[in-house]
Amino acid sequence: MSDDDTNDKQLGCIEIKVGKIKVQTICADITNEETNAIVNSNNNELNLKTGVSGAVLKAAGQPVEDECKALGNQTGSGFVRTTAGKLKVKHIMHTFGLTSVKVIKKIMLKILNECQDLNLNSVSFPALGTGSKQYSPKEVAQAMMDAIDNFVKDCSNPSVKLIRVVIFNKKMLQDFQDVMEKAKTVSPKSKQNVHQQGRITLAQSGNQSPLELLKSVQYPSCTVQIYSTSKDAISKVHSYIDDIIKDNCSTQLINTTYGNSFSDVELQTICAMCEKTQIKVELETDSIVVKGKTDDVLASVVKINSLLQDLKERINRKQEEDIIKKTVQWEIVTEENIKPFNSNLNYELEMNFLKKQNIFTYTHGGQLYTINFEKKEQADPQGNCVKIRRRILLEDHQLALVQPPPAWTDMGSKDFDVVLLQVDSPEFKKVSENFKKTCIHFINKYKQNVIIVTIERIQNLKLWQSYSIRKQTVDRKYPKSQNENTLYHGTTYEISQKINKRGFNRSYCGRNATHYGLGTYFAKEAYYSCDQQYSYPDQCGNKRIYQARVITGKLCQGGKDLKEPSPVNPLDPLSDLCDCAVDRLNNPFVYVIFCDDGAYPEYLITFKTVPF
Repeated sequence: MSDDDTNDKQLGCIEIKVGKIKVQTICADITNEETNAIVNSNNNELNLKTGVSGAVLKAAGQPVEDECKALGNQTGSGFVRTTAGKLKVKHIMHTFGLTSVKVIKKIMLKILNECQDLNLNSVSFPALGTGSKQYSPKEVAQAMMDAIDNFVKDCSNPSVKLIRVVIFNKKMLQDFQDVMEKAKTVSPKSKQNVHQQGRITLAQSGNQSPLELLKSVQYPSCTVQIYSTSKDAISKVHSYIDDIIKDNCSTQLINTTYGNSFSDVELQTICAMCEKTQIKVELETDSIVVKGKTDDVLASVVKINSLLQDLKERINRKQEEDIIKKTVQWEIVTEENIKPFNSNLNYELEMNFLKKQNIFTYTHGGQLYTINFEKKEQADPQGNCVKIRRRILLEDHQLALVQPPPAWTDMGSKDFDVVLLQVDSPEFKKVSENFKKTCIHFINKYKQNVIIVTIERIQNLKLWQSYSIRKQTVDRKYPKSQNENTLYHGTTYEISQKINKRGFNRSYCGRNATHYGLGTYFAKEAYYSCDQQYSYPDQCGNKRIYQARVITGKLCQGGKDLKEPSPVNPLDPLSDLCDCAVDRLNNPFVYVIFCDDGAYPEYLITFKTVPF
C-alpha cells in the first residue's frame, strides 16, 4: 500500500462525479477548508456557539460574530452570507431553521444557486442537521445528494466545480458512502476499485441514452448443460428448470411516459439497484419493464415508483411555475423601473398570497428579504422598503379558477388538510343525497342498504392548483363545452391515504380492469363503484368511494390497453389528444383519464353496505 493510499484511508475521502461537478465527502475539520465558501449550520439568532458552528465562529473571529449580530434574528428557514474573517475561504453561508430533512434539501439547493450567482467554483458543507438536530445521517446524505442532483439538472453550465461534504464524525462516513454509491460509482482513491466490475459511471457512458446506460450494466450468467441417454429425460429436466424460473421470476410493467426523463443521479440509483439485485430494467417510450426474481422485482417497482413520484413532482412544479407566470406576475416597483420576480419566486409569492399569508421571507444574495402582503412592500435586512405589486395577466373569471373552493376552511400555513363534514351541515347533506341517489341500482340489485359512516373534504392546495390550471387550459380550447363532471371512484383504505396526499395515480390501473385504457377509472354513478371489486372493505367492513371533479373535455372511444387518448383528428396523429376515454361516446358511463392532475379527489365517502 502506498503512502497516498494510507492518507486517503485515514481521511476517509469519497469522491464521485455528478454531471460536471466533483462531489467529495471527507472526515476533516471544516474550519481548515480552502474552497471559495463554507456553510455553517447556525441558529435563527446566528450565535450558535456549540458544535461545528461554535468552531466556525471561533475560527473566523470577532468580526464575523459582529456581522452576524448586525444581521439580527432570522425568521423561518434559510441562510445568510457573511465574510469569512480569519478563515481561508471567501464567504460563510450561515443556515438557520433546519426544521426537517426536507428543509435541508431546499436550503442546500438555494445555497448552490447562490454560489452560482456569485460565480464561485467550490463550496464546503457540513453534514447538515446531524449534530444538535440529530437527524439520520443517511437521510441527510440522501437529501444533500438530491439537492446536488436538482442543481445539476437546473444548471447546464455550473460555475461550481467542486462540492465538499466535511464530516466531523467518522461513523457517519459509511452512511454517506452508501448513498453516494447509489448515485454514482464511488471511488475512494484506493486502487482496489480498479478491479470492480459491473459498475458504470457517466464518464464511461459518454452520450449514451438512458436505455443504453441501463443496458451496459453487466449481469452474471450461466449455462446449464443437460446430459442423458434419453431425450425424454432431457425434456423433463428442461421443463423442470423452466418451471423453477417461472415460479421464482416475474416481469412487472410500469405505465409511464417519464422513464426517459430521469436525472443522472436517479439513473445511477436504478443501475445500482440492478447490480445489487440482478434485476433488469428496460426504459421504453411509454413504460418501464422490470424483470428478475419476483421479490426483488416487487421491491424495485416500489423504489422506481418513488423515483417517478419525485420526478413527476419536479416536472409538475416547473409546469405550475410556467403557467402561474402566464396567469399573474409579481413585480418590484421603484421610481426607476419595474422588476419582475423570477418564475420560482413568482410561484412562491402567489401560493402564499392565495393562502392569505401576511408575511413571506426568502433569501437572495445571502440576504433575507421580507414580503408584507398587506402593505404590498418588500423589506431588506436593513429595513429599506420597496413597493411590490401583483399584476394579473388573465381575466378575473379565469383567475378565480385557481382560487381554493369557497367551501374550504382556513388551513393557516398548511398545504393539506382532511376536514370531517358535520352530519347536519348542508354540505354533508348535499354530498350524501347525491351519493345515495346514484346507489339505487346497487341497493335494488343486491338488497343492501348503503349507510354513510363519514364524509371528508380533501383540501390539498397543490393538487387543486394543478387541477385548476389544467382545467383552464381545456376551457380555453373548448369554451362552449362542459369540460368538467362530478364522477365516482372506488378505492381501498390504503390507496385512499395516498390519493389524499398525492392525487389519483395511473400506476394503480390494472388492479381491476383495463377494458377502456390504462388510466384512472371513474363512473357516472356511485353504484358502479360500490362493487367489492372497486371499493374493497377494510377490517371494519367500511368501503370508500371518492366524489371527484374530473376534466372530461373532448371524449374518445376507449379500448383495451389504450395508453393515451386518441388524437382529436384521427387523420392527423400530431393533432391534440382528446382529454378522456369512455365506454361509449353516446351517453358515456365509464370515464378514463390518462393525466393524473385531470381529476381532483373532492370528497372521500366512507360507507357500509348492510342487507335488508
